[in-house]
Amino acid sequence: MKLNAKTQFQELVWGLLARVVNVLVPVRKGHWVFASDYGNQCREGSKYLLEYMLREHSDYHCTFVTRNPVVRENLSKKGIPCVMNFSWKGVCSIARAEAVFFTQYCDDIYFAYRKPHRKYYFLVHGMPYKRAFNAVPDAFRRKYARKVSAFRRLGAAFRQWLVLAFTMDDVKMVSCCSEFNQRYMPDFFGSGKNYPILGMPRNDALFQDWRMNEEPWIDTDGKFVVTYMPTHRAYGKGKATPTPFINRPDIQQWMADNQVVFVMKNHPNMVSALSDVQENSVIRDISRLSIDPQVAIWHSDVLVTDYSSVWMDYLLLDRPILFYYYDNYEEEDEGLLFSLKDDCPGHECSNEEELFDLIRRCRENPEAMRPRPDQIRKYHKYRDGLSCQRHFEAIREDLSQ
Repeated sequence: MKLNAKTQFQELVWGLLARVVNVLVPVRKGHWVFASDYGNQCREGSKYLLEYMLREHSDYHCTFVTRNPVVRENLSKKGIPCVMNFSWKGVCSIARAEAVFFTQYCDDIYFAYRKPHRKYYFLVHGMPYKRAFNAVPDAFRRKYARKVSAFRRLGAAFRQWLVLAFTMDDVKMVSCCSEFNQRYMPDFFGSGKNYPILGMPRNDALFQDWRMNEEPWIDTDGKFVVTYMPTHRAYGKGKATPTPFINRPDIQQWMADNQVVFVMKNHPNMVSALSDVQENSVIRDISRLSIDPQVAIWHSDVLVTDYSSVWMDYLLLDRPILFYYYDNYEEEDEGLLFSLKDDCPGHECSNEEELFDLIRRCRENPEAMRPRPDQIRKYHKYRDGLSCQRHFEAIREDLSQ
């Protein structure tokens, strides 16, 4: 990540101050800080666990940390405690934190240095399906690795000490959703961690109609919503996913006649690769809108995806899933941890004609296109909307040890 001069100056000044404050301010029991999405947004597990804590355990001091002033403004309007990472309040809040929560990677939050009585919790933003983290093939690493000079390595080490503060090796507990998921966690995140089956905090929202109706969404009232959420290609360095049916007026007319809207939501890593957004009255593109993924799937009657793990979340809704394999991702990209070929919890296709046929079948008879109950149980031990509660209990016990 290339930083501009202003950001580099902020990191240096606030980092030096934070290092001093970190020594002077002790960790306080019951002080938790939350961050997500590289400091840019409030979403994923941090958002939902934080909101649960504010509702159910107000005796804890819970604060969201961001580097985006828009996020701080929006959260403040909702009465959710939020501080800027580059601020006195932010530095002090982090210095006091007993527990640090993040969702994307360690640079969700800066200055959360290692210290006694502090622990780190990665609220994973998806159950392992694609190969990533420790499971990325060496060939893929070599293909996209950049040559780094000794000077840059020295600079990166200094930034790690001053700003990034901790690594994934400091995380000792990462939750998962079932025994099936659990078996792949060590390959993904490493063997030196605990992987309790607790569910995912973000998925509690799928059982909370009251709060999902309050979240930002586009106007799809009365429509049959088909949402396409493909994964990234080469971590955002690959080609953008084509928008299905954008050049098919016949299929678009069928959508209009049958009250179907096709919603395109590209992976966040691919947004910068989008040269233009193609949409019309029946094909809507929300890739550049700040719409929470859980909100998008909750509003969807059918999910279309490929190699994204979002389908595992969607299983909890017991609605049709379509796997659209338009390219040779398994061999040309990072690959998969396991195959769905033998027991697919949805319906597979590889071109627009097949995809349209499956969408048509879902519109005509959605009940017949749903996953089987045993397929849902394979990936989810719990289907009760109580993942945040289980996380709180497990983390409270972990912190007491």
